[in-house]
Formats: sequence, C-alpha cells, structure tokens
Amino acid sequence: MTVMNSPVKLDSPKPINDFFIVGIGASAGGLEAIEEFFKEISSTSGMAFILIQHLSDQYKSFMPELLSRHTHMEIIRADNGMELKPNCIYLNPPRTEVTVKDGKLFVTPSNPKQNLFFPIDALFSSLATMKKEKAISVILSGKGTDGSKGI
Repeated sequence: MTVMNSPVKLDSPKPINDFFIVGIGASAGGLEAIEEFFKEISSTSGMAFILIQHLSDQYKSFMPELLSRHTHMEIIRADNGMELKPNCIYLNPPRTEVTVKDGKLFVTPSNPKQNLFFPIDALFSSLATMKKEKAISVILSGKGTDGSKGI
C-alpha cells in the first residue's frame, strides 16, 4: 500500500504586532471624555491604547486610579523600549513625547526651552508610519492644534 503525503497548508502565524493601536489625544481637562471613552470600550478588544495628555510635571497624575474604575485593561506608564501588547492602556509620562516603532514605545523628554510642544502629533505620525491601516487616532480634546497635523 502506498501512502501519498500531500502537503498540509498551515495557517501562517500572525505577526506579534498584528493588532490595532489606538492613539488618543486629550488635554489635561479631558478627564470626563477619557472616562466616557473607556467605559464603552471592551477590555478584550484586542487593541492597544496609547493615551497622550498634556500633563504638568509639577503634579502627580491620578489617571491610572481614575481609569481603573472604568476598565479592566492593564494600565501602564509608558517606558522607553516597552513592547506594546493588546488590551492594555499606555499613559505618557509628563512632558514627554511618546512614539512607536517596530512594536515598541519610545519615550523622549521634551526640550524645556521649546515653546511649542506637540506630543499628540508626534504619536499620531509615528502610528501612521508603523501601523498604516491598523492605526486609529482619536482626539478627545487638545491644546491648540496638537493632534490635527498628526491625524
């Protein structure tokens, strides 16, 4: 008896970063909009969320505690070189620019001498470059025009 082995076509595994990344821009006064947004988002959406706020480095942010009342997603302060994971919310540290490349976060301190600082634009531009059609940008509120160029 002859058994012929026919090739079995296996589904190729999805790349690690084959999920949507949602960049969200909000001014410091956008807390209510942020809370409402995350109340409506499933904690198992399969997307990663990066929240950029205009924050003062003179005050402690209570965003992780406030957000945890409205979502079961893990809430993480963004750190340089951190790999993005789905179903997580990443928060920018005060006075930083957060960008993405190769599925990782890059956190750069702002230049204190720089008058115009557009961290939402920086995130949105990097998301568009890296994720293309898997990038989503949301502006809940903003400071001036920050976010409008990047979106």
